[in-house]
Amino acid sequence: MGYWRQVLTRLSRNRLALVCGVFVAALVAVSALAPYITPYAYNEAHLGPESSYQPPSLKYWMGTDDLGRDLFSRLIYSLRNALIISLGGTFLSLLIGGFLGAWAGYAGGRTDFIIMRFTDVVFAFPSFLFSIILVSGLGRGFPTMFLAVGATSWVGMARLMRGQVISVKGLEYVELARSLGASGFHIITKYILPNTLGPLIVTITFSIPGGMMVESGLSILGMGVQPPIPSFGTIIADGAAAMRSYPHLLVFPSVLFTITLMAFTFLGDGLQDALSMNRKGD
Repeated sequence: MGYWRQVLTRLSRNRLALVCGVFVAALVAVSALAPYITPYAYNEAHLGPESSYQPPSLKYWMGTDDLGRDLFSRLIYSLRNALIISLGGTFLSLLIGGFLGAWAGYAGGRTDFIIMRFTDVVFAFPSFLFSIILVSGLGRGFPTMFLAVGATSWVGMARLMRGQVISVKGLEYVELARSLGASGFHIITKYILPNTLGPLIVTITFSIPGGMMVESGLSILGMGVQPPIPSFGTIIADGAAAMRSYPHLLVFPSVLFTITLMAFTFLGDGLQDALSMNRKGD
């Protein structure tokens, strides 16, 4: 049985991780199809006392906000935006952290020392504060949010990649390739990176909810995506202000946001267990 088939077999035995994986896949599908499944545009206002602050109904499944905007439609687009930003930021952190970690682990010596000391300095600086500084200096928008998430979360990627490279580069087949004159780039891409794929997938799965939390936190502070683009942070903050009179404005976004974070976390736990069990079995 192949390596990844064993991992999938072990993962399928973890019912919680399997359910969370299906739920995450459904969230991604819903986000991708948001323009086609939402009954209203996210910024479509329905003015008038008969539309503002409406409770859940057949017309407005999760009610409306103060401007008569459909909460269900806004939450779907909030999920879409949060996933786009977290995935984009995670990809950026993978590029930065993966490159620096692989370089440090493979080169060793002084190069390793310099890169890891720089990593320690970045790790010591509060990451969320750094995100605020970036957004303050570069302005709001999706590119800035990618940078705010990715440029502050690459440290874990770098440390993971360095550890994986150090553990793999001393194996016999890697030494053989080096003795036959293979370049460092060839060795890293051909032999080392494929062996680090499993731990990287787990790290990426855990990084996505972290990116969503950064995006929502910045939005709560008024530094997230530019309104009227919806965000979990702004919707939850507005719902908290009106929760006594209109609790649905806080309950629905809070529950969806919490369940989404938990689904990614439990899926990451399941992947981590499946990969670690497979290594023990090997």
